[in-house]
Amino acid sequence: MGLAKSKRIISNLLQPNRYVYCHIPKCGGSSLRLALRRRLFFDKAEVEVGESYSSIKLLHGIDDQRAALAQAAELRTAMMAYYLDRGTKYVAGHCPLDPVIIQQHTDVRFITLLRNPVDRFISHYFYSKDSGKHGNIDLELAAFLDTPRARDFGALYLRYLSRQRWEQPDVDLSLAKQSLDMMAAVGFTDDMQGFESQLKTLGLSLNVGHENAGIKQSKRQLSWELRQKIESLCSIDMELYRYAEDSFRSH
Repeated sequence: MGLAKSKRIISNLLQPNRYVYCHIPKCGGSSLRLALRRRLFFDKAEVEVGESYSSIKLLHGIDDQRAALAQAAELRTAMMAYYLDRGTKYVAGHCPLDPVIIQQHTDVRFITLLRNPVDRFISHYFYSKDSGKHGNIDLELAAFLDTPRARDFGALYLRYLSRQRWEQPDVDLSLAKQSLDMMAAVGFTDDMQGFESQLKTLGLSLNVGHENAGIKQSKRQLSWELRQKIESLCSIDMELYRYAEDSFRSH
């Protein structure tokens, strides 16, 4: 028996099910990813943002940050699809989904974790402000809200659930909703106990934990005007969030 075949047999015994964790930025998913990594350790692949961004910059020489971030996201989606086609048992990362990918892999249990879009936006901004990382923001919040990237932040669920961008002339929210309909589990950061119950039905008994420092960032006090503008920017994601709540929120 070859080594590859032996590894596959052992993998099937240790991890009989296949999972994908679509890790949407600033949704409190770091603790979940750590718990999944400890539980699904034998046959896994994790796709990282920093490496995808630096690879795109290196190969294509893109100077525009927003364009490089967009291409890096597409690269991560392609890498996720690659690992799934290889039969990898657990794939995780900041990888935008496409309903076609979920439909193609009916044996895989796709999961994600969501957060109130306004809170997610605020946390994402303060995490990126003067971070010096690939997603660095050097603008103050009031100025940032008038940029295309702020629109990206406000429609991130659209991007991660359907690979669509808000500036497309033919944005179709039903594609993102279709992805949600095919999810095996969708959690909410303010109800981690309910999410853990969902995961248990999928064969994953995890103690994920609750709020981290990133989530607490969203509790910063902002002026009424700034918060209203952020709420307007998040209108698309808020519709998707409410749609997910109708299907997956514990009552």
